[in-house]
Amino acid sequence: MSREAVLLRVDGDGKSGWEAWNRCQVLAYGLQRRRRPCYFLSQLEPNGLALTLKRHGHEWIPAEHEAGSSADLEHLLREVRRLQAVAVICDAPTIGPDYLAELVSAGVLVVAVDTQAAYRNPAQVVFNPTLSRHAREYDVCPGGQVLCGQRYVLVRPEIKRVRPQRSLEPPTPFRVAVALGDDLSGLTADVVKVLLGIKAVARVEVLTWAHHPSAMLCQQLANKHGERLGLATEPSAWGLAMMRSHLAIAASGPWALELAYVGVPALLISQQAEQTRTAEALQEEGSAYHLGPASEFSAKLLREMVSRLLEDDVERHTMSRLGRGYLDGRGTDRFVQAMEILLHAPAARQPSAQAA
Repeated sequence: MSREAVLLRVDGDGKSGWEAWNRCQVLAYGLQRRRRPCYFLSQLEPNGLALTLKRHGHEWIPAEHEAGSSADLEHLLREVRRLQAVAVICDAPTIGPDYLAELVSAGVLVVAVDTQAAYRNPAQVVFNPTLSRHAREYDVCPGGQVLCGQRYVLVRPEIKRVRPQRSLEPPTPFRVAVALGDDLSGLTADVVKVLLGIKAVARVEVLTWAHHPSAMLCQQLANKHGERLGLATEPSAWGLAMMRSHLAIAASGPWALELAYVGVPALLISQQAEQTRTAEALQEEGSAYHLGPASEFSAKLLREMVSRLLEDDVERHTMSRLGRGYLDGRGTDRFVQAMEILLHAPAARQPSAQAA
């Protein structure tokens, strides 16, 4: 790496979840291709997640304070000065406008990952890689850029690699993937039990993280049901599971978008209110059905929808085609290109060393 560094402030633990953590790894992958070293200032649980960063050439700096606090801001500014970082990416819902404004005044390019549009955002770049908001809903300061919508959807490189192999539906027997992400409502085990009760489903693949609480529950079910239930806990295994699946049950977040990109028809469950619009957008495009919020989960409805779609080859093929046509998977490239343009713009961005 021979260019200026980028700092990412994001946590990955049981409290914050791991979806933001994975999202930032995708961004770091794109920045690394532009030869920019990436440093993660993060609270990690388990700490073994840092090995993943090391394996991909990134560095981990343990965060000492809660994201968004004044002490956390001081720590981040110290690291900006120490590393001579030219940009900071913040991806934590507890980070507010005052925190971001202080970073902007330090002379670095500030990128705020914001899926809620809850306040006037002082960051130079506001980024939303989901379909939860339109650009016109954001209130930004003069000169601020908003990057959102289907053109900026992020897809993990391990998932992108399997898309060409999923141009045709895999042969039977039927396989169903379950990808509920952070699973804040603890529905994974309930969904798996419903699927195992459907005779047409030959195998269920659960896509999760090895450290997620649902992984242990699913492993216990796998010991009971043998070959009918599998557990995929690594990105490479997630891609293979998607490629082999005829249908997926997913949270209406990053997983839903990646499934649409690959071409896997999906039944979506909203874990958070902001995910509802992503689910509705995919349903409107014809690549998925929205089963409603997790708080209203219905085993009967899930069973009926799974049985119906597995019996209807034409509808599954249509959903797959529409999903693949809707998303092109180039969101990471577009995001990195936008960052590079802003970093090289002649506008006055004072170096962080001078700002100190």
